[in-house]
Amino acid sequence: MKCLYTLIPLVPLSLVLLLGGCMGVFHSGNLPKEDPRSDLSLQAALNLELIQLDMALYHQVCLKVFEGNVLLAGRVPSKELHTKLISTTRSIPGIKKVFDNTTIGGSRDMSAYLSDAWKSTQIASKIFANNHLLPDNYAVETVDDVVYLLGRSPNVKVRQEVIDIARRLEGVKKVISYIEIENPTS
Repeated sequence: MKCLYTLIPLVPLSLVLLLGGCMGVFHSGNLPKEDPRSDLSLQAALNLELIQLDMALYHQVCLKVFEGNVLLAGRVPSKELHTKLISTTRSIPGIKKVFDNTTIGGSRDMSAYLSDAWKSTQIASKIFANNHLLPDNYAVETVDDVVYLLGRSPNVKVRQEVIDIARRLEGVKKVISYIEIENPTS
């Protein structure tokens, strides 16, 4: 019985490892302009394609979809797999843009993966806690201490505020923003 109690804390971690490559961060609040269910459908289709293409891709490439735009970040084992990854991603109906931030290389270790997931969670929480930011307008992913932001802001000032939230987090090496501006002149 003692052995069972020592294994119980490992169950949530095991589920994370088995169920997904990179941990996503979900928000509640105002709905984006486009139907988020279409993004969920695209995400599911892409996840299935990654699994069928190569299980290593599924575990090593982080995938985010926001209003039909796809962020790919992580490590791909070979150039051949990278080419297949990009062509497969672009072939899915409904994909508007593909932001490829993958590199060719070996896999990340568990501590790096967990550290990145924790950074994404902290950034998303700070966005959520900010009263005038709409958390559903943003997606956050962190890979190798580089934060990727995807989403839509009402203006440049709000976009910069979201970027600054990510930049101020300890341990973040770089922030790459794919946040589009709704009203560039405001």
